Amino acid sequence: MPPLIPDQEWVLRTWLDDDHLVPLGEVAYWSARAERTLALVVSLLISRETENGVIATNGLGSHSLMDLGSRFVAQRPEGDQVRVIYKRQAAAQKQAMETRNHLLHGEWIRPAEHFSAKRRGGTPWTGPTFEIRTRSSGPSERKFTVHAVRRVAHDLALTTTRLLALFNVIEAGRATPSIYAHLTEED
Repeated sequence: MPPLIPDQEWVLRTWLDDDHLVPLGEVAYWSARAERTLALVVSLLISRETENGVIATNGLGSHSLMDLGSRFVAQRPEGDQVRVIYKRQAAAQKQAMETRNHLLHGEWIRPAEHFSAKRRGGTPWTGPTFEIRTRSSGPSERKFTVHAVRRVAHDLALTTTRLLALFNVIEAGRATPSIYAHLTEED
């Protein structure tokens, strides 16, 4: 593929290789899908009239959507299937989205060993890449292997699938136990 800007392809270079960049792209993709699916679920919880729910959820981020959805499922009877499934899936999505934020909003670095080995003609660092995120409380550093980043993408994909099943449960008004029973069971 020709460079986007002639003689300036260096602009796109990162310190990460494709082994890290591809899973990060999967995290970005699945987090967007999870957020959009959550918006559909919450819009249906708000109103069976799709337009009203869509208007209410338009532009809300994942955290706001989860809070809004929680308020609506709290109005359902204790033990209600939708309430049980929503609480479980919202908790899973919250955890996955927090990790996603850490991954996508942090600064990715390689340890000094990677560069010194490369300069000496040796084997570059193959261990985990470090991700640093600075917050008001100070920087936090986490090591992420390629496998760990892919696991976050997997968790987001699984959450998206389960939220879509929840959407179907709400839309149908009840679940078919044989199809959706796994959503109320612990992993």
